[in-house]
Amino acid sequence: MIYLYLAGRNKKGMKLVTLFQGQCPLTRLTNVAVLDLPRPWHQAIEDVIRKEQMRMEAWIESAESPQELQRQMKSRGYKDLPILTVPMFWCSSIPTGNEAPNGGEFRRGNYPAPLDEMVLKKLHIAHVRREPI
Repeated sequence: MIYLYLAGRNKKGMKLVTLFQGQCPLTRLTNVAVLDLPRPWHQAIEDVIRKEQMRMEAWIESAESPQELQRQMKSRGYKDLPILTVPMFWCSSIPTGNEAPNGGEFRRGNYPAPLDEMVLKKLHIAHVRREPI
């Protein structure tokens, strides 16, 4: 599972933004456009990042479970991590018939959408080069 989250610049706290299917390395996300998401999802994620940009920065990485993500973050020095239950919204790959007003589907229990293979390659290259994307 791929987790897109906001992590505190002071290494305290985090907010889970959304989930995707797939695997990718730890990468700092500075441009949501590289994820090549549908416009409503792109805008919703960008709005969340912009709102928190002074205190937090966006990261994307794979983990087997929310607990594993927390372990990975703690190993990098993060503290005060919340118990992860539900992301701020769902980028769903399965229609529910209950769309949010902006076109995204935000119901709990949806299955995360997969990220495009080319996007995953860009994330991997950025990770290898140790560059934000």
